[in-house]
Amino acid sequence: LNFEVLPGENVVIPNWISDYDVFFLAVLGMKKILQTGSIFFEGKNIFLMSRDVLLRYRRKIGYVPLHKGLLKDLTVQENILLSMQIQGNYNEKQIFERFEELRIFFLKGIDCESSVVSLSSDEEKRVMLARAVAASPKLLMLNCPIMDLELESKDDIAYLINEGIFCRKLLPKDSAVIISTEKSSWKKAECDGSFREFPLTAFLEE
Repeated sequence: LNFEVLPGENVVIPNWISDYDVFFLAVLGMKKILQTGSIFFEGKNIFLMSRDVLLRYRRKIGYVPLHKGLLKDLTVQENILLSMQIQGNYNEKQIFERFEELRIFFLKGIDCESSVVSLSSDEEKRVMLARAVAASPKLLMLNCPIMDLELESKDDIAYLINEGIFCRKLLPKDSAVIISTEKSSWKKAECDGSFREFPLTAFLEE
């Protein structure tokens, strides 16, 4: 299996199958280590990196999990700012300006000083999207971001993904995006940005 995603590219993995895609995204996110093979990130094999170097590379990756992925002990704002604070590349003014940008786009109607425990599934997903893009990751991965939502919320979240992420309004132009979806296809009508489909299950079934 050879897979490559280029800077600025959107890749969609259709026909979601939990075990396949979760493992695949976990490997790309450096959360699992393969016994054979290799993964190159920015031209370097991640399996040959020291622990400290690997941690620095992980900070360049944003991830939106299928289910709950927020820290319950933190507020909405604290959850979102955490990735920027961990990066350590932002001053207080930059953090404030970035948060305001994310709040206006993703968090309309959400009390950012409140605990994440009280959020609806729709609100929680919006906070996860904001957190994932906050530090302008080089690679952003989304695991079926609308699958577990109520029907009336799916279109709203899909719009935020299309405009904010696929069309790069809230993400650098050179960031790469990988999204797995439960649909047979991520419809062109749902995305103003261009994308390439990678049928992972077809490779695994061969």
